[in-house]
Amino acid sequence: MSTPSRPDEHWQRPYWHASGENAMLLFFVFGDFGGDRQPLADLLALPADIKLKRYAHAALKSWDGYPLAGSLGEVFEDEAPRALAAAREAPEVLRLAGTVNDPSDLHYLRDTLNAITRLLDAGAVAAVDPQAAGLFDRRAWRQRFLGGAGDSLRQHVLVLCDDDPEDARFRWIHTRGMRKFARRDLSLVRVPAAEVNRAGALCQQLVDMLALGGLFAEGQQLPVDGLPGPLTAHLAGDPDDPRFYNTHVELSWPG
Repeated sequence: MSTPSRPDEHWQRPYWHASGENAMLLFFVFGDFGGDRQPLADLLALPADIKLKRYAHAALKSWDGYPLAGSLGEVFEDEAPRALAAAREAPEVLRLAGTVNDPSDLHYLRDTLNAITRLLDAGAVAAVDPQAAGLFDRRAWRQRFLGGAGDSLRQHVLVLCDDDPEDARFRWIHTRGMRKFARRDLSLVRVPAAEVNRAGALCQQLVDMLALGGLFAEGQQLPVDGLPGPLTAHLAGDPDDPRFYNTHVELSWPG
């Protein structure tokens, strides 16, 4: 089955500036891929920088990064129990992963998503996006990434709301998944509870801006209508920070 394509402009980055960062993709696909060991990467037309590895499922279950166990498995148990059960029964796992140096367009992401769609259309039972804590069967994948709201790049990023790590009177709005776009994740701190919806909407708008190539500079100020002052960007973190597994931009809510 062919994969629906969108106009090429959807995959451009009109705000792109060189960052020196690498985009990092990581997906797992569960299914029975048959006995033919012909390189699937060639059949799927994966980008050159994205590598495919094929595993017997049983060999991965004791691996530290096994995506169906631990905290991710608990999330999937709540959000997609049927897909999780099917994935756990699948005999094989494909790991699609790689880095792309400072990409000025999103063709690498488009081609990887298309490859996963082909696998699901051909009978794979589930795909996992661990960077955004997502588990999808074929229908959910198509709904999320190939139609309707899937046209928004923010579908690839998880936006979370937690207690502020420094002061529980406030909220912390933060993202996971911006490494797909070679961009820092977002961390909005000291957000009053009454401003959570506004902060969440702002965070989603900033995700789109960054995914399309935008950058924050250290000390850059971001005016927001209705707030008493601008948000000021501070570049922080490192790729091993377990809150993001990425560097991040910290923006403190004014007032």
